[in-house]
Amino acid sequence: MTPNNNVYFGKNAFEQLADSLLCDEYFKNEDMLAGPLDTYGSCVVSVGTNIYYIQEYLNHALGYCPDMQIMIESLKQAYKKEDEALQRLVEFQGGYFFDANRKALLNKDFRVELAGLVRKVGQCYNDAVFLASHFEIKTSDKAYLTAQGTLRR
Repeated sequence: MTPNNNVYFGKNAFEQLADSLLCDEYFKNEDMLAGPLDTYGSCVVSVGTNIYYIQEYLNHALGYCPDMQIMIESLKQAYKKEDEALQRLVEFQGGYFFDANRKALLNKDFRVELAGLVRKVGQCYNDAVFLASHFEIKTSDKAYLTAQGTLRR
């Protein structure tokens, strides 16, 4: 999706967050930390919430759609990588909402490493979305159903 009035979606949201972490103007003193953390809360919290349930959801989907096992197992692996990247991010920052030390954001080196971890989560997110949107399901010997809902023969 394309940005709309400075609202970003998908991997681009993570890229924008990572870029904002590298902007020293936003991290001059402790009083300025609330604004960047509001930005942080959008894409990272959304991913964390979705990741929490995705494996259970995909296990249920596999039960209902055993003919889609290859696709579902591939998605499970992609989302597992995304979850692992998110867990590395949360561990690095000392808790989901910087519980250990919010003031660490005032340290440029900390923010540089954090930005790299944010980008990694965004890339894993993008990889899972790409996989889901480009998978084809063989429906017969001569027909394929694409993730976009089109039938190829």
